[in-house]
Amino acid sequence: MARTNSILRLNHPFTQNFIAGSILFCLPGIYLALTGLGAGGGKPSSQQVAANVNAILYGVFFLTGWFGGAIFNLIGPRWTVLLGSIGYAIYTGE
Repeated sequence: MARTNSILRLNHPFTQNFIAGSILFCLPGIYLALTGLGAGGGKPSSQQVAANVNAILYGVFFLTGWFGGAIFNLIGPRWTVLLGSIGYAIYTGE
C-alpha cells in the first residue's frame, strides 16, 4: 500500500491542531450560555445551588491555573487534554 503524505490525515500535527482549535474556539460561547442561564433555566430556588457551583468552579479554575503546567509536564498533553475533557463533561452535566 502506498504511503500518502496528505495534510488531512488524523495523525498529522496540523490536523490535530485544527480539530483542537475548532473545539476550543466554541467553548467560550458554550460556557457563557451555561452561566447565563443561572440555575440552568431551573427554579428560582436553585439560584443558591448555582452560585455555590460557580464558586467551586472558580476555585477549580484557580487550582488548575496554578498547577496545570506542572501536571502537563508530568503526564503529557494527551492525558492532560483527557482530564480536562472529563472535567468539562462533568461541569456541563451538573
